[in-house]
Amino acid sequence: MIRSANLALKFLLELAAVAAIAYWGTTIDGGVVGVLIAVAAAATTIALWGRFAAPRSKHRLPTSSRVPFELTVFALATLAMLDADQTTPAMILATLAVGNTALLTLLNQWDR
Repeated sequence: MIRSANLALKFLLELAAVAAIAYWGTTIDGGVVGVLIAVAAAATTIALWGRFAAPRSKHRLPTSSRVPFELTVFALATLAMLDADQTTPAMILATLAVGNTALLTLLNQWDR
């Protein structure tokens, strides 16, 4: 049960990171430019994650490189939320990402 819940949390954190980065994009500039930045930032995040971290990717990084990559994405999402003056959501995202990372390590789930 904990193993499944932890993997589900990881997926939700991935979605939250993309949402945080998109939200940040909308705060850069109002109107159409903000929307374009949000879409571009989210699309770039999705493309990089899909290429290097997704479980079924043919180009998935080895665990020793993938873990820092994933943590960097979560850190950037946290910084994006802080830059958008969303301190509480940023701290929740960071705390959950750290906890999830610890459990992924303790439960030996990095290769899933």
